[in-house]
Amino acid sequence: MKSLNRILIIEDSKSFSAVIVRLLKEEFETKVLHELEDGLEECQSFVPDIILLDIMFPGDIDGLSFLRMLKNTQELYHIPIILISALANESTIRNGLELGANDYLVKPFDLVQLVLKVKNLLDLTGKTKRRTLLETVVQFENSGKKKSIPTIERIDMLLERMINGEKKISIESLAKEIPTSQSTLTRLIKAKYGLTTNNYIMKRKMEKANILLNSERGLPIKEIAGILDFESVAYFTKCYKRYMGTLPKTARKSD
Repeated sequence: MKSLNRILIIEDSKSFSAVIVRLLKEEFETKVLHELEDGLEECQSFVPDIILLDIMFPGDIDGLSFLRMLKNTQELYHIPIILISALANESTIRNGLELGANDYLVKPFDLVQLVLKVKNLLDLTGKTKRRTLLETVVQFENSGKKKSIPTIERIDMLLERMINGEKKISIESLAKEIPTSQSTLTRLIKAKYGLTTNNYIMKRKMEKANILLNSERGLPIKEIAGILDFESVAYFTKCYKRYMGTLPKTARKSD
């Protein structure tokens, strides 16, 4: 009997994920996660062929940050990802695609379209796997110890927690948390993202601001600026305009 392709659905809405499962369960093996805290371990255990990933989550990690972690994890970076979200603003869609998502569907979307996108991606990745099979190197672990997290992944995870924890973030504080030297931190971020550490920290803050601006919580811009440790709304607005190309009030989907 031919094994079914595996689809991992990462969606905080239990009712919506149930709809997707009913849609896919006849043709695919499905698994659902409603939170992201242990998401990497679940992905490594389930080994999905495609991940359907929502962006909005109530916990400390949002979907874009989790996408970044996936793409920085050697065993998982190759898995195709379709982002599914109610966030329809261009900057969020662009960020998701820049981080390596293969597609982006805005809720509510045509469920038949979702199935077709999944099948097309599976077909494409299947052909790619066949072409590169001889180049694949399988790594084995000889000990029972849990594999250490790559440094760049640890940087992303710590930075995400620091942003959500409303802590003051600097090169010094981030290097201390890892721990590593400031020069090593700068080198790793420059090599991976082509940005200085300060610019990378600011870019991550603006991504978080974009999600908060378009969330259902409806936080005031002043409060968002405070959460992200900006001394004034004016400076936050200036930075947001620089990185996102528009003003915060314009970015709100309700405005």
